[in-house]
Order: sequence, then structure tokens, then C-alpha cells
Amino acid sequence: HGSPTLDVFRGFGPREGADTFSQVDITNASGAGEGAHYPDFDTVQSNHATSNFNVTIPSGVQVHNDQFQVIVENLTVQSGGAMLDPLAIVRHDVVNHGSGTFGGTVQGNFSNDAIASSGNTATVNGMILQGQLQNTAELYLTSTLQTQAATANAGNIFLNNNGQLRANAAFTNNGSISILSVNAYVSGTGTFTNNGPFLWTAGQITDGANFVNNSNSFTVSGADSK
Repeated sequence: HGSPTLDVFRGFGPREGADTFSQVDITNASGAGEGAHYPDFDTVQSNHATSNFNVTIPSGVQVHNDQFQVIVENLTVQSGGAMLDPLAIVRHDVVNHGSGTFGGTVQGNFSNDAIASSGNTATVNGMILQGQLQNTAELYLTSTLQTQAATANAGNIFLNNNGQLRANAAFTNNGSISILSVNAYVSGTGTFTNNGPFLWTAGQITDGANFVNNSNSFTVSGADSK
């Protein structure tokens, strides 16, 4: 199609299994000594390539995802960068030093060291995490974070709006957790062990959650039922 390079995006943005190729269209062909005759046409395709992507968002760059079912291998957001919309699937790890709204299925680990006072804010809005949560800073839940492997929290987690921490495997809090909204709750089939500060001003610990508290810094307040 007149280009010496392969367009691996093909108008759709990076996604797993993006197939591209070189193509030559033959619109008419005549043998030696023959006049032109129609219709003669054929298409020759070659150099097929299937692409997988590791995505890095640098400082100063904000990225929207408006594509359907975007799948990448790894996602890294640098400090000052932003991933503004969730991806469908990350095959391996998400590493966030910047800002973003993260969701979809993360088949590896989710690492976060974003601090709002430094201009970086990390929000989870519907994530299934199959690997480890490696949160050492501030993480805001406005929808569900569902953990499927035994993991722990070393930073600060805030459950706002409809934030839900659903631990479907053993979850240990060594940092701090704050339930701040009437619609927020902690649930899941795994044992939730709290070793750090826990602020419960609204919402619920519900749905059969097995909750073990080992901390003296466990604060219950507010008018909502507990």
C-alpha cells in the first residue's frame, strides 16, 4: 500500500495480536505481445507480523484508552505521566509511579508508589488482580479491587464512593486502610488480617469476610451500621 514500513497499530492502538502485513494489489496483467484485457486482478500479501506491546507512559504525557479490549504485556507509568482509562488485560505487570485509573485484569503484579502530594494519584476502578499487590504509597478505590492470590498492603488504601476491597485469598494489611463511604466495603472469601491502622467511618465489612484484627489502632466512628 505504498509504505515501506508495517503499520502495527492499523488505526486501533496497541493491542495483543495486532496482525499486519505487506500487500501488493495487481489490477491488470498482460502477457508479452498481448493487449490489455480486463478484469485481471490479484492480491499478494507477505511479511505478516503479530505484535505484543510493553507500554511506558513518560512524564508529562496523559493517555486515554478509547479502544475496545486493549491487551498489553506490561504497563509502566512514570512519575508525572497518567493513564486516564483502564485497559482490558495486562498479561504481566502494572508499575505505577504516576497517576491513573487502573482496572481490567492484571495477570501479574500491581505496583504503586504514587503520592498525591507529589502530584501523582492512583485510582482503582474495577480490577481483578491475579498477582501481588505491591502498594507502598497511596491507593484510592472507587470501585472493586479483587485480589485472587495471597498478598499484602504496605501503603495507604482509601475506599471512597463505591470502593470495594474484595480479598478472595489471604490479605494482610501492614499499612493503613480507611473505609470512608457508606457504599464502600471489605469482603471476600480469603482471611483478611489487619496489622496496621484501620479507620472505619462508613461502609461495611460484609459478605462473610473473615476479618482478623491484630492492631491497637482500629477506629470505628460514624452513624452507619457496623
